[in-house]
Amino acid sequence: MPKYIIHLYVTGQTARSHHAAANLRRICDAYVGGSYELVLIDVLAQPDLAEAARILATPTTVRVAPLPAYRVIGDMSDSSKVMMALGLDVKDLGSGKEIS
Repeated sequence: MPKYIIHLYVTGQTARSHHAAANLRRICDAYVGGSYELVLIDVLAQPDLAEAARILATPTTVRVAPLPAYRVIGDMSDSSKVMMALGLDVKDLGSGKEIS
């Protein structure tokens, strides 16, 4: 299984930022296991990174690897939409787990 590198762009330490990070970790833990690296990027503290990645709204998740890159905007609460947008195919992963 490839290692997933995922960047989560947030705006400060808000409830929405924490919610998005928790949802994304839950999805990755259930379907990717230990084969991922989640990088949290605060656009207030590191605006240059947000600009380079062309982040226009937060929270935004970018699957950096494996290529091609995928993006999801929002709090990551809809697991199936997040998985589809990030290119996580449950059939290929073979976990058989369901999350809600």
